[in-house]
Amino acid sequence: MKYIEIDFDESKVYPTGEGLYYECKLCGSHVSTVNIKEAGFCNCRNLHVDVDYCRVSVKSPNSVKLIKMKL
Repeated sequence: MKYIEIDFDESKVYPTGEGLYYECKLCGSHVSTVNIKEAGFCNCRNLHVDVDYCRVSVKSPNSVKLIKMKL
């Protein structure tokens, strides 16, 4: 899949939505922001997406990037 990076302010709410993923810069995992089967933790557990509550948690600031699937 091809992705484009989307800028966002990490000091505010982490964006979620259809086609949006977070990529952990530490382990390279992609985690969906809406698909329950693709959501959860990245491989190193630095990033967690809780789809049920629309929450994104990151242990190390500046260690994730928001990406969107390119059509």
